[in-house]
Amino acid sequence: MIHAGWDMPTTEYMRKNWQEMDQIPAFDGFMYRVTGKNDEGKNLAFTGMFSGDKWKLEWFDQARKDLAECKFQNLSHHFLMVYGTPGTLSWNDPEGWKNLTEKIGMAAKIAKEGGSVGLCLDFESYGETQFKYDPEQGLTWEEAKTVARKYGRDFMNALAKEFPDATILTYWMNSLLMTAGSTHNPDATLQAHHYGLMPFFFDGMLDVVPPTIKMIDGTEFYFLEGDEFTHTAQKIRQWNGPCARLVSPENRAKYRAQVQVGFGFYLDMYINKEDSIYYRGPLESGTRMDRLTRNLGAALNAADEYIWVYGEKCRWFGSVSCNEFQKAPHKDYECFGLSWESQLPGLTQNIAWLKNPEVACRWKLNQMEKDGTLKESNLAKNGAFTDGVAGKTPKDYGYWHIETHPAGTVAYDPDVTFPGNEGGACRMEKMYNGCLIYHLDVKPGERYCVRVKAKVDGEALTQLTLRWQDETGKWTHVHDDLACSMKPMDGENGENGWRIAIGAVTVPDGCYKIVPLLSVYQQAEDSKVWYDDLEIYRVD
Repeated sequence: MIHAGWDMPTTEYMRKNWQEMDQIPAFDGFMYRVTGKNDEGKNLAFTGMFSGDKWKLEWFDQARKDLAECKFQNLSHHFLMVYGTPGTLSWNDPEGWKNLTEKIGMAAKIAKEGGSVGLCLDFESYGETQFKYDPEQGLTWEEAKTVARKYGRDFMNALAKEFPDATILTYWMNSLLMTAGSTHNPDATLQAHHYGLMPFFFDGMLDVVPPTIKMIDGTEFYFLEGDEFTHTAQKIRQWNGPCARLVSPENRAKYRAQVQVGFGFYLDMYINKEDSIYYRGPLESGTRMDRLTRNLGAALNAADEYIWVYGEKCRWFGSVSCNEFQKAPHKDYECFGLSWESQLPGLTQNIAWLKNPEVACRWKLNQMEKDGTLKESNLAKNGAFTDGVAGKTPKDYGYWHIETHPAGTVAYDPDVTFPGNEGGACRMEKMYNGCLIYHLDVKPGERYCVRVKAKVDGEALTQLTLRWQDETGKWTHVHDDLACSMKPMDGENGENGWRIAIGAVTVPDGCYKIVPLLSVYQQAEDSKVWYDDLEIYRVD
């Protein structure tokens, strides 16, 4: 999940704020701007490099220094942004195209040494017609196609020389020209299309792309809904689909192997007013946030790897870092320049949940701990095992063991507890295959985070499993069971043998009880296992 939009950070902003940025759980990475100054002091940026003038790498030395100071851990998928502007380069200007290929090489070098995974290319000319066939430039249609393919090769060669294992995320590749690819004569459509030469430029890139580079068609289709994401992805991937038909036969194997499907997702559609063409209202039985979550989830499921989440009116980062916020188009919106979370409450948690529910849970629980609401929000009765009789099964819990082996023992132990807790723990001994069982009433669609701690003395296997029951108490949705492994804890608690498991789940349709199983397997005769601190939180 990649951040994009008008609050796209500069390298200066990254250097000053990378630690804060790295804590945003909604994203895996972001696009960023590289700026510099030429010898006359004029401002330059790779978001305006698509021209024939010559640049020097040294003009961007400060940006390179900025990137060297950033140590992102969570937002590790960052991309240097390149726009197809100003987009006024003639196809009859070989010297200008030579300068352009040098510039993409510079961008690739800066991205590589700055720790980025690659570059993001937006080939839109924003008012110009860089990739439209223009007979006034003195080339026939066939000559223009040949030249565009050659310059595509030059472009990729320069990029790959500096960044041979780059990920190239584009806002769109041939997905933009699917209509042409769907016809029996694509050239007839392409010759009049504003981006008619684009497929030939891409074909040139495929001619020379090394096998270590992957390319993503970012599919800038903002109007897709639900299953339409999957159907669109199929069209882009199909060997004889409308996108592959725009690729020369000799490059189609490369296309299938190295071009992935991604999607753009426009957040403004879910805050825009009804008179906007970019408006998405609520689901029939829900909210606009419900619709956003459904569609973003569908996009994520249909994509191979990357979704770029684009926004204009609001921002994610702590201060406005892009001067587009000072322009006029959206100033009639009360939310202009405010945080996305303030306008779509729960957005951060929803995006984080879609991309990695466990990470979203950890973030949510940390927020609750900071707010002082964590302890009171725990839905597990007797989760800290403060109520029990020594030697007997703890109150509010059940117990199960496999009948083909001895039962073992499950008992409240007042003498052992997780450090800092009151009460005791549940001790399990001589257990070949058994578990402590807890039940909690839930409703379909709700989200829960469950975590528990365990300590093993001797040899035994432990696991948290989350299962489901229907309204009558029968087991159901076995395929939705979630097994959560125990992982060592940090610091002194980990040194003392305590481990922790965490599970994040959405209640499936038809399920009305969540059933955490605190399991022990293949326990040695002289081994002891203690479970403590069962926590269940609703996190939607």
